[in-house]
Amino acid sequence: MESKICPYCKMTIPKRATKCPYCQERIGFANEMVKFGNALIWLGIFIFIFLLIFCLLGCISIDLGFTSIEEKLTDPNWIAARITIERDDFRKMTIFRGPWIEAYLGDGLRLCAYKKADLEYQIYLQVNPFSSWHSYDYAYDSDGKKLWMTSQFRPVVSWIVQDCFISVSKKYLQNHSSSGIRFKLYPEEMKEKVFFIPPAYIQAFLSVTEDVQN
Repeated sequence: MESKICPYCKMTIPKRATKCPYCQERIGFANEMVKFGNALIWLGIFIFIFLLIFCLLGCISIDLGFTSIEEKLTDPNWIAARITIERDDFRKMTIFRGPWIEAYLGDGLRLCAYKKADLEYQIYLQVNPFSSWHSYDYAYDSDGKKLWMTSQFRPVVSWIVQDCFISVSKKYLQNHSSSGIRFKLYPEEMKEKVFFIPPAYIQAFLSVTEDVQN
């Protein structure tokens, strides 16, 4: 019978043996598999510790007073600093765009304004209708007022986005600058979607557009 020397205890063992009968150590490929398994275990432990530290740091940051996007949307100064103003020399128009408000998965909205001779205000939404065969056709606010809305579909990678444009007046925004604007998209057979623009957002947007206009 062919034999070999155990690299651990130096005893003679059968050549095909994967485990030494004397020192009980695994030999050859079996030993490498054990080492690989141990490496995976240590890797798992390292990832677990890393994630634990990351979560703890996240908790600490909350305790130290770092604010979320929802909290920042109650700060008119924070919002005003993120309103962009763009001049379109071809259309002879100044465009104001407020920061995005995240709503449902894949959905968002923001206030926009367009100034030529007059200043026109608009609520702009990007919504996921989940089907190009159905669309949101109109909207009502929490006061029962029907909002004038137009929309269009737009392909984005592997899904469809519906762009919705709701025209509002400056007076309408001023009337809701203390309460905010809450509205719902229809028809009801579609997935219910209710959106909210905080009062601080409206105040900041009106302030910036009025300052530029003056």
